[in-house]
Amino acid sequence: MEGIQSDLDVIRGALARSLCHAAATAAATAYDGDTDRRRGSSAESPGNGGHPPSGALQPSITDAAVDHDGLELKRLHEQLALLSSCEAEKARLEVEVASKEAALRQCVQVSHTVLQREKEQQEQLHRATTALQEKQAELTMWRERHQRLQREADVLRQELDALAGQCDRLELAVGELREAVKQATAENDRLRTTLHETDAECEVLRRRQVEHDAVVEREAALQDELQAMHATNSEFLAYFTAARAEIEARQQYWASVQEEHASLQEALAAAQAAVCVWEARFVSEQAVPPLSSGDVAVGKQLLPPTTLPHDAMNATTVASLSRDGSKGGSSAGDKGESHEALLAALEAKVVDLALHLQQQRVVAQAAEESYATLAAAVTLESREFLEMRRLLAAQRPEWTRLSDTNEHLQAALLARESHVEALQELVVSLLDELTEQSLYCYELETQLAVKVHKDGGVSSTSGSGGVGVPRRSTALYFMQQQQQQQQRLKACASRRPK
Repeated sequence: MEGIQSDLDVIRGALARSLCHAAATAAATAYDGDTDRRRGSSAESPGNGGHPPSGALQPSITDAAVDHDGLELKRLHEQLALLSSCEAEKARLEVEVASKEAALRQCVQVSHTVLQREKEQQEQLHRATTALQEKQAELTMWRERHQRLQREADVLRQELDALAGQCDRLELAVGELREAVKQATAENDRLRTTLHETDAECEVLRRRQVEHDAVVEREAALQDELQAMHATNSEFLAYFTAARAEIEARQQYWASVQEEHASLQEALAAAQAAVCVWEARFVSEQAVPPLSSGDVAVGKQLLPPTTLPHDAMNATTVASLSRDGSKGGSSAGDKGESHEALLAALEAKVVDLALHLQQQRVVAQAAEESYATLAAAVTLESREFLEMRRLLAAQRPEWTRLSDTNEHLQAALLARESHVEALQELVVSLLDELTEQSLYCYELETQLAVKVHKDGGVSSTSGSGGVGVPRRSTALYFMQQQQQQQQRLKACASRRPK
């Protein structure tokens, strides 16, 4: 492309130069024509616009100069025409040279291309020769292989017949397996129904077991409560025993206090009698002048003997009163006040003891009533617990029987499921093997049909037992049946209402 572009540039330059020369030639020709016209006009009218010749010599010089100029101009015109023709010829020659060079370059390129094509054709010829030799060797090999395949085809026909019989047997086996699968499915459904029923019974038994556990827990809680009540009862019994012992001790103390009170009352009466005696004596002594110590001693000795026990009782009473009441009092008024305070304290203590005894009796009665109530509740709950245990013992054989039945049903279900799984695996393996054999037979039949179709003439003239009408492919027929069955299943699934 670069060479062609340069050739075109050269041609354009030559054309431009030729056009320039043509324009210059046309301009020179026009100038010469104007000059000739001016000279002609000046020659025809020598007096118009010019000066008359001054003499004869001047016209002769002028004519000679004009002739010389005319010759010179003619010669220049000839040279100019010659140069113009030379220039045009040069331009034409340059154009021709440029076109020739372009044609030469194109020829060189074409020759180079032709040489390359020739080399490529030679290489292709060499490769074709090599490939032809390889194909001839391969043809020889394929002929031998065709003969071998014909022998193998006979063997394969026999194998295909055997496989067709095996396919029929497998189809029968598959039908039997499908029937077995249907029966196993029905049996599985029945076992599942039985399993659901058994699950329901197990759920009932589980609820009963939960109720039994609740009853057992309630019984344990009642046992704990009963033990707590027994412990509380033991505590109450110990408390009542201690209270009874305390009451008996207080009763004994009360008896002793009553005895002491009686003795104190007797001593008080004796003391009051002695006081009266002493008051009378004091009054009598106030009326009589005081006696001496000897008279007092004599008076004491002269007192009746019945007054001595009263004095002793009075001394004992005073000692007890001084021990229980005020220790430092010695007058008769102080003794009477302490005695009254002691009596009031004893009476208050007796009243407190009576009130406390009454409260203890009320508490003991309430405890006995609560104990009786708790004993009745415990007895009722024990009866309910015994009734529940009796019901549980009555239902235990049925529950054991149902558990054994459930275990047997589960074992049978597992055995049936394992048997069904084994049958399904066997069916799948048989179908896989049948599919592989069918595909293998289909490929063999296809290859055989192709070889027979390609080498029909050779196979028809190869001797007796030639290839006849090809038998229908059992594997292909089986695959077509499977595809049609799948299409029917898809159509049924698409027509089924959702």
